[in-house]
Amino acid sequence: MGKVIVSSGKRKTAIARATIKEGKGRVRINGVPLEVLPNELK
Repeated sequence: MGKVIVSSGKRKTAIARATIKEGKGRVRINGVPLEVLPNELK
C-alpha cells in the first residue's frame, strides 16, 4: 500500500477535506475530475 496523506481545513462553518495518495496523477474534487470543473476552480 502506498503513502496516504489526509488533511482538512476549516473556515467559519465550511470544512474542506483532502486525501492525497500515490497513483496516476489524476486530480478529483468531490469525486469530479478537475478537467470537468469550471475554470474558476482551477
